[in-house]
Amino acid sequence: MPTELVKPPTGPSALRLALRSQRRNVRVGGALFATHQTLELLVPVVIGAVIDRAIATGDTASIVRWMAVLVVLFACLSAAGCAGLYVEEKAATGAGHWARMRVAERVLAPGGGVTSALTGQVVSLSTVETARIGEGVGAVILGVGAVTGLVVGAAVLFATSVPIGLAVVLGVPVVMVLV
Repeated sequence: MPTELVKPPTGPSALRLALRSQRRNVRVGGALFATHQTLELLVPVVIGAVIDRAIATGDTASIVRWMAVLVVLFACLSAAGCAGLYVEEKAATGAGHWARMRVAERVLAPGGGVTSALTGQVVSLSTVETARIGEGVGAVILGVGAVTGLVVGAAVLFATSVPIGLAVVLGVPVVMVLV
């Protein structure tokens, strides 16, 4: 006896609708992770500046100023990362809730929903599959930070040295494929 179980929207449309339902959190979380990744990439740049402009010259006042810059940099990148994780989790949870509500609406709809399904199938659908939708929203937010990190990292490399930038930007994908 086959069971007919209503399925939530799946594929790109479900993720797109869930992203739309969490539009504000996705934007804020993406911006926070992009900020975190940008500041994370600036750490070695600032350390290089500390070495070149403070330690190499032996200027104590300059060393103190550059250490203060490093402290502020780490405080900002930590704050952006922590806040980004909070907003990402909020968006993922909100998207999962949104998807569960769509499943519940469909299951409880008069004449719609489930014609013949075991209770466990409905429960599984309303937990596991909707959680995946929430995880997809979280992955999009994290992806924004990752792409930003790649772009900023490549820009820093090219600004430092075009041959090194080319070697890394073209060489890393080749190494990744080979590995």
